[in-house]
Amino acid sequence: MTYDLSKYVGYTTNMSLTEVFIFLFVLVLVIFVIFEVIWITTRAKRAVRAGEVAVPASQKGGENSLRVLVVGDSTAFGTGASAPEFSMVGRLIADFPNLTVVNAAENALNVNQVRKKMQSLESEKFDIIIIHVGGVDTLAFTSAKKIRKELQNIFSCANKMQAKSVVLVSVNNVGSIPLFHFPINKIFRYRSLCISQLCHEESEKSSVVHVPLYAEKKEEPLYQNGIWHLSPDSIHPNDLGYEIWYKKVKLAVSPHIFN
Repeated sequence: MTYDLSKYVGYTTNMSLTEVFIFLFVLVLVIFVIFEVIWITTRAKRAVRAGEVAVPASQKGGENSLRVLVVGDSTAFGTGASAPEFSMVGRLIADFPNLTVVNAAENALNVNQVRKKMQSLESEKFDIIIIHVGGVDTLAFTSAKKIRKELQNIFSCANKMQAKSVVLVSVNNVGSIPLFHFPINKIFRYRSLCISQLCHEESEKSSVVHVPLYAEKKEEPLYQNGIWHLSPDSIHPNDLGYEIWYKKVKLAVSPHIFN
């Protein structure tokens, strides 16, 4: 059996059933790719705009206050929060108002750039260092070998700053957020899991406290009662999303503040 697709493609041709299926498959695939590119690009632009208006929370405490350094990507910067006080760092400051908190985070920092940021601050001394990494490297397909090496360098920098406690906050399940669809979401879910496990391994070797934000989709804390607690870019948490993440970080940080 053959089919005349001239009215669809503009010229006369006879195609077998297999060729018809191939043609339709390619057509659907092209439409899917175009949709994904438009969808992701639109959200990425929103993320950039959100980063441009975000203000990182920081605080200067008393003369003898504990000094806390926060360094990392947009999740440490607070992108997506409606105001600095609703970011993770802002909530930390609200709970512990006597701390001196230096927020050296920036949007879109990968693990290599976080290491360079740490090196630029090696001459300063901090009691606690909180590091956020992994999200950018998940999306950028940074190799596991490079991430592992850079984490080792980052922890070495923390030792030079004489930090008594180092906390590593690693990537959430990027594949679970509604920005990505099948099969892209499966790829990023796997990468997020691998990077989270890698961060755990390196943290254990260096006596660093690891706070993994990764969770399988059915256990995703940012998705509750059918609602995603994300900002309009579908990438960063909103105020409630940051509160959910902060509670997990606070459990890891609090003992070192009162120690």
